[in-house]
Amino acid sequence: MSQTPSDEPPLPEPDTSNIRRYPNQARKQHAAPARMEYRHRTKNRNTAKPTPAEVAAQAAKRQENKEKHQKALEVAGKKTWKIAEGLSEELGDHPLAYYSNFLMQQSKISDSTRKTNKWNAFLSKEIKALNEDKENSGGMRERAGNFSAELSARWANMTPEEQDEAVKDQIEELDQRRENKKYAPHNVSISSFHDSRATLEKVERELKALHQRTGVEILFSAVRGDQSDFLAPHTWSTDEKLEDFFQMTFGMEFGRFTGKLESYVLSGLSGVKKKAYEDLMDLKNKVSTLIFEKFEEAARPFVVKKMNYENFDNVATRKLALVIDHWPLPAFQAPGKFNTIAELRTLHNAWHNGHARFRRLSQDELARWEQEKLTQHQPEPPVGIAGPSATVDALMQPPASDDAQPAAGTSRTFETAFPASDTPADNAAKKPRKVRKDAGTKRGPNARTRRDKVV
Repeated sequence: MSQTPSDEPPLPEPDTSNIRRYPNQARKQHAAPARMEYRHRTKNRNTAKPTPAEVAAQAAKRQENKEKHQKALEVAGKKTWKIAEGLSEELGDHPLAYYSNFLMQQSKISDSTRKTNKWNAFLSKEIKALNEDKENSGGMRERAGNFSAELSARWANMTPEEQDEAVKDQIEELDQRRENKKYAPHNVSISSFHDSRATLEKVERELKALHQRTGVEILFSAVRGDQSDFLAPHTWSTDEKLEDFFQMTFGMEFGRFTGKLESYVLSGLSGVKKKAYEDLMDLKNKVSTLIFEKFEEAARPFVVKKMNYENFDNVATRKLALVIDHWPLPAFQAPGKFNTIAELRTLHNAWHNGHARFRRLSQDELARWEQEKLTQHQPEPPVGIAGPSATVDALMQPPASDDAQPAAGTSRTFETAFPASDTPADNAAKKPRKVRKDAGTKRGPNARTRRDKVV
């Protein structure tokens, strides 16, 4: 039965886009069929169930084999790396990573070769001659597939002796071409690009199938990790709305973001930033250790476990009679709270050179320090009432001799340990409460009392 043009099935559209939209649920004939089982396995119920001891023995054997394989692979990897190091030192024309990648890619090359096929040699010879005539006449080059049927008929009509005579020279040329391809310089960058391209295409096919099965939306990008690589920035998504979301959220197209990502990866700024952060943390640790060592030395014969910066007055000065001379920075705090290299280096140099140091107070200096702290805590007398503050101030003034004066540059902690806002006001006169106008007036029952009486 002949078919009319209207009965012919439509030709499939070429799949030129990686983005596939959801099928229309109303068109049932286009809905994807449900997944069906294609294998049926019958469970063997005659086998005896293994005992716990046998299960444990099998698990131990698997673990032993796994460790054995892992150790063998580690040894092989170390040997490969040593071979790459030897090649890099011996030849010196490429870095170590070049030879390492080259050796790893050799595993995908076939170690066995087939004999050159006479039909391939005949086809190559005839197409080469035909293209030479085309080039001389100014025509376009022809492909082998366009004349394979015609040449195949000619090849089938030839005897074995005629076939051997026709391709004798061409087989030698193909063998030389194969040897040249085998021993020609291997371009690692091109091989890496083709490996990346093939792997990304495979990943895209798998993700597309996953999206069609489960409806998962996926957006990813791939950039090269080295300047010598040939892979251009590549993006892929299951739906355009993912890229639209990226545009609305970050204010740039996803492709432009991928280009910026490639620039960031190639620039190496991540390593510089990480190194700067590590240097800052190392300097903080170094300064903290240095100050604590000085604190331990000054506190002897007492044993201290840590340096308390926030409560230095009570822990170090009041108990151990220690103060700090010539603290170099305006803020007295732990080195871990400084976040600039300049401040930490200033602090380290001051303690390392001996400019900043701990000093033990004498009994008189400690008594005057305690008196100053007590004075800072005393509240001022009310306005209009003469108090003994003048007399106390006069008595608390230290003598004019230089020996009685505290050393300049003492610890900043006890100089500003009790600001004016922390001055206690327990002894201040309290304002009396205002007397109510209806004080002493008898009040009647409330609504709840009246309701109870009615009941």
